[in-house]
Amino acid sequence: MNDEPSGIEAFARRIAAWFDAAESLAAGRTPADESAHADPVELERLKLINEVLEKRVAERTGMLRVLHDVTTIANESKTIDEAFRRVLRRVAEHNGWCFGHLYIVARNDPDLLVRSRAYFEEAPDRFQDFIRMARSSRLRRGESLPGRVLESGEAAWVTNVADELAARGLHSVKGLDVKSAAAFPVKVDDQVLAVFEFLSDKEVLPDQRVLDSMASIGTHLGLFIIRKRMKRTIEQLTTLEQQRIGRDLHDDLGQQLTGIALLAKSLERDLRDETSKHAPRVAEIAQGLKDAQTHVRMLARGLAPVEIEANGLMKALADLAQSSRARFELDVRFEPNVGVHVRDNEIATALYRIAQEAVTNSAKHGKASEIVIGLATTEDEVVLEVRDNGIGVSDSTIRRLGYGMSTMVYRANVIGGELIVDRGPNGGTIVRCIVANEDELPDGEYIRDN
Repeated sequence: MNDEPSGIEAFARRIAAWFDAAESLAAGRTPADESAHADPVELERLKLINEVLEKRVAERTGMLRVLHDVTTIANESKTIDEAFRRVLRRVAEHNGWCFGHLYIVARNDPDLLVRSRAYFEEAPDRFQDFIRMARSSRLRRGESLPGRVLESGEAAWVTNVADELAARGLHSVKGLDVKSAAAFPVKVDDQVLAVFEFLSDKEVLPDQRVLDSMASIGTHLGLFIIRKRMKRTIEQLTTLEQQRIGRDLHDDLGQQLTGIALLAKSLERDLRDETSKHAPRVAEIAQGLKDAQTHVRMLARGLAPVEIEANGLMKALADLAQSSRARFELDVRFEPNVGVHVRDNEIATALYRIAQEAVTNSAKHGKASEIVIGLATTEDEVVLEVRDNGIGVSDSTIRRLGYGMSTMVYRANVIGGELIVDRGPNGGTIVRCIVANEDELPDGEYIRDN
């Protein structure tokens, strides 16, 4: 009978020795103390295996934390703007990348990538020249690194960043000196909705763990974009239906009331000429029809307050100031910058509603005697401001979204804007809504660096 241990038995003994050695390490005993149980060579091998496993577990745990944080960000963020800014920072900091930004597929052209203004930079102002020069970047499918990701639907890396920038006409950017660039798709199924691009000061090569985690992040954010688009579509359909009802009230019912009122007025004149005792009653009917006509016109304006023409919001806010002045018997003024144009009627309507709510709050709750509605534009933003000289708003009111703010916050979020409510420097309250106002933005979402 052969007393030599079999291969399986030898392997089992080796595993047992490894476990004994691991227990010794955990207990603080040295390999010399356990020389009877473990070969020093095997113990050293165990230590190496343990270090590798610990490193992999730490990497995996870190990636799971990033995925958890991205999911939390997507659930908490009210706008795509907020979500992508936070995700860019989280992903870049986790991977040690010095810069990250985003391209989004244009809704009117699935082969075109439009650079958003959401970005992250590790060192303030280091990439400002790059951001400024790349601001109007439009990349076609298959063109440059992000365009290749749009075409393939898969992540891509480059280590010759200088050639990559030159291909985009950005060869004159000074002081960039990065070693690698990587791009990852944000997609649902096979549809690419956006492309992340990150830059690194180190030479970074494809890593399967990074690829897997970025694929999961891309799917999370793709679903987030779809949800926001569906919500936006519902809001647009609701607005269109309100506008249709408003037009029907104005053009159909309003015109009918106008015609009937004219007939009643004519009948009243005839009856007065005949000194009929029914003339006063007919006069009451004519006045009632006129009042109903005015009410229908106000309802129509409430459903569709902003005309689609170029200066529709300017006119609507001027009318709001005039009607509020009469309604509340206060000094309500509209003070716009010259030539403010809002290109999207949905944004214009939302801004009007926010101004309307802010004016009402100032008059009813703020105890103001003076209210000023302001409208201005910067290079790529529209700023609506309503300020008053009332009692001001408290911090507790702001925190609990009182003072009629919840509706204004919701309207601002729908159009990708930011609502700020604060006390004025000399008292009173200032309500400010800031929203992007660009010629071509993907899918109506307004993504910018705040």
